[in-house]
Amino acid sequence: MKHWVLIVCGFFLFYGAAHAQNSLDYYLQEAMINSPVLEGYRSGNRQNELRVKSVYALYRKPKIGLQGNIVAAPVLAMEGGKTSLSFSPSNNNYWGFDTAVTDGVSYQSLVSISQPLLNSKKLGIEIDGINNQTDINNQNITLSSHDLKKLVVDAYLFAYMHQQRSDHLDGILRLLRSNKAVLERLSQQSLCKPSDISRLAIESTTIKEQQELERGLYYNSLTQLRMLCGIMDSSKVVLTVPLMHKSEFEGLTQFTHLYDLQIRSLEIQKQKMKLPYMPQLNLNASMGLNGIYGRSIYKNVGMDFGVTLSWNIFDGKQLKYHQRTVDIQEDMVGFEKRSFMVQHMNHIVQVNGDLTSCNRRIGLLENQLIEYGDLMNVYQHELAIGSRTVMEYILLLREMASLQVKLSDLMVERKQLINTYNYWNW
Repeated sequence: MKHWVLIVCGFFLFYGAAHAQNSLDYYLQEAMINSPVLEGYRSGNRQNELRVKSVYALYRKPKIGLQGNIVAAPVLAMEGGKTSLSFSPSNNNYWGFDTAVTDGVSYQSLVSISQPLLNSKKLGIEIDGINNQTDINNQNITLSSHDLKKLVVDAYLFAYMHQQRSDHLDGILRLLRSNKAVLERLSQQSLCKPSDISRLAIESTTIKEQQELERGLYYNSLTQLRMLCGIMDSSKVVLTVPLMHKSEFEGLTQFTHLYDLQIRSLEIQKQKMKLPYMPQLNLNASMGLNGIYGRSIYKNVGMDFGVTLSWNIFDGKQLKYHQRTVDIQEDMVGFEKRSFMVQHMNHIVQVNGDLTSCNRRIGLLENQLIEYGDLMNVYQHELAIGSRTVMEYILLLREMASLQVKLSDLMVERKQLINTYNYWNW
């Protein structure tokens, strides 16, 4: 009993997984997970988290270091008529560095510490810049995800269009096989010519060739879709009907938020330009060995401490010129934002007009297809009684098949237009 339960559960799990791979949601989900662009921005955010810690340590944490030196400065001393190397000659009759400066041999082994002070404002500016970069990355993730969604939906619809064409051709083949059986019965009754059956067979072969072409195009477009989504798979699946709904027009857009963040980044850049012109105050201290005489070197262990101040007062108004350059960049970003808003509204108006025209064409083709269906029923009846030639029936079948494919393509085009409209109306 347990084995049957496991088999049934496994079947439903397999069926659910296979069915999920046919849906648009599956490809969208995989594209978001496998996109290197999105992962790049997410990686940038993780790096920014470490940068915050690094900047905090730079402006708040002390720096501790070790320093060790042994410096020997021997001289050529002339004493008692002899010349020899000496570190501490008894008189000034020698060649070499001044011993009053070098002391012969000096020893140094120190532990030093430097604590930055009064850096709260600098730290705040640096962290604001990193946080703003994180906000830009998040907005780029949002925009790139939106772009990727449109690309995946368009690729899915393109593959689905070729699948629909193949299905329509398969329906025509079934209709031809049905009529071929009718003609074979009429041929037995000498009510139709054997050549009529041959014409149907030739037409079936032609449609099969077209169907193979569409199947090849479908598989190629499906492969392109999988490449876009980062899916490693070569199986042939039947795509489900994608549901597309036109979003309500709100008049607002999320595209322009990136421009606002760029302006914010430039403002922070102007603040960071002031950092070199702020006073830098450090508290310094060191402890260890610092001496010159070897025998009493142990007595030269001690410590020192102090405060250092550095302040850039004037450098030829470079800060002012740099800030003006950033102001020009801000004006350019504002101009690009206003230009995009104009293009954005024009895109919405254009796509909305195309969508209205597409709906009208679909309505006309649907009515025309209904008329063709009625006419096809009449032709099939006349063909069955021998009052209609096979060639006339084939011509009507070709016209009807062409109309069905055209209507199917228009239905897919409407979904593509809805996808484009929803892309801009965001």
